[in-house]
Amino acid sequence: MATATTEQEATQQVIVRVEDRYFGLPIGLVREMVSMGAVTDLPHVEDHVRGVMNLRGKVIPVVDLRHRLGLTSAEAEVEGLIEMLDQREQDHRNWLTALERAVTEGEEFKLATDPHKCAFGKWYDTFSTDNLVLANHMKRFDAPHKQIHAIAAECLRRTTEGNLDGAKELIGTTRDTTLAHMIELFADLRRLLRETCRTITVVVDAPSGPYAVAVDEVTGVEWLTPAPTEGDIAADEEAGDPMVVSVAHSGDGSHIVSLLDVEAVAAGFVVAGATTAG
Repeated sequence: MATATTEQEATQQVIVRVEDRYFGLPIGLVREMVSMGAVTDLPHVEDHVRGVMNLRGKVIPVVDLRHRLGLTSAEAEVEGLIEMLDQREQDHRNWLTALERAVTEGEEFKLATDPHKCAFGKWYDTFSTDNLVLANHMKRFDAPHKQIHAIAAECLRRTTEGNLDGAKELIGTTRDTTLAHMIELFADLRRLLRETCRTITVVVDAPSGPYAVAVDEVTGVEWLTPAPTEGDIAADEEAGDPMVVSVAHSGDGSHIVSLLDVEAVAAGFVVAGATTAG
């Protein structure tokens, strides 16, 4: 990383986010920002090159900034989360089946009766998101999830008292209503996750040629002054990264922005033996 000095002037930067890190791209080199459409894979390219996209008749390479930083792609993260949700849904199907066996066959019921102690409950209690649509949808899980776990004590009480029909009826009703509602909520959550995982591409007119860089979010445009490498900014965290030319405080001081070298971001993009950047 180039050493920043106090004499460096402020530059206008397009601020992008990847996970919890923020980066700046010189606004003079940013052509536009668009949702990423279809990307065509290419053979024999670096892992951070997702392929090429057609932008109004012109084919340009797409660089994934997540992969460039050694991170998992946003799509892969979402699919991993969806796979986990599939299992948590199945857990609750299995939970009710195990409770039914405890009632009808006298098996010991060993699964969690506290909604905060099942695998979904532990994840649910720690989940947070800035997406208001997702946040509001997640709140809808609270009541039915607690209701499902609450029937365990009542079913076992009825069984102990010899009221097997009452216990079976409660399980059947729960399966047809509360569990069915939970299953619908899981399905809607998977759909929302896929719909909200829309990678943004920032089209950059680099000196060696245009390309699109895929990011999680474009947060705005700011005038930023590179910070000195000494002082109250942790500039050394970006040291050695050839993509970063300097670092700066965000306008509100809430985070550090790494200012990118647009040529270095696309370095290594090779198609059919021709290097387009770097």
